[in-house]
Amino acid sequence: MTEPQLLEVLKKANDHYNVIYVGIGKLKFGTRHDVLKITALGSCVGLAIYPERFKGEPIGALAHIMLPSSRTRTTENNIGKAKYADTAIEHILKKYYELGYKPNELQAKATGGGNMYPKRLPQRQLDIGNQNIQEIKRLLKQHQIPLKNAVFGGTESRSMTYIIEKKLIIVTDTGRKNPQIL
Repeated sequence: MTEPQLLEVLKKANDHYNVIYVGIGKLKFGTRHDVLKITALGSCVGLAIYPERFKGEPIGALAHIMLPSSRTRTTENNIGKAKYADTAIEHILKKYYELGYKPNELQAKATGGGNMYPKRLPQRQLDIGNQNIQEIKRLLKQHQIPLKNAVFGGTESRSMTYIIEKKLIIVTDTGRKNPQIL
C-alpha cells in the first residue's frame, strides 16, 4: 500500500471501529470490532500477540512495555501488568491458554525500543530501548512464539495501530509520518 492509502486505512479505522488506547505499562485485549492503539512509543515497546488463525471470535492483545524485567524492580510500583516484558507476556499467554490456544498457534509483531537520548546515552548497555528489545526477543523465543515482523530502534517516537479483525498492524513515526505495515 502507498503512504496515502495507509493513512486512509488509519482514518477509517478510527471512524469504524471501537478504538482502545493502551497506556504505558498496560495491556489490552480486543475483538472483531476493536482497534488497539499505542501512541508515543519511545524506549517502550509495543508488542502485539495474536493467533495465526482465530478459533471463533477474532481476538488480539497489545502491550505497552516499559522495562525489560520485573526482576530488576526496586519498589512495588503497580503501573500495570505490562510494565515489564516478562509479566506482560506471561499475562497475555495465560489469557490465550485459557481460550484454548497453544504457543505454536500464536505470533507476535512489535515496534519501539528507541534510544530517545542518544547524546546522553551513547552506550548500548545503558539504552533501555535496546534492553527491552533483547528481553522481548528472548522471551518470545523461550515461549516458541515467532516474532513475524518488527520495527525497532531509532531516535523518534512511534505509534502503533492494531486492527484486530484484519490482523493489520500499522506503525507511524511522530506526526503520523512514514506509515508502514508490520
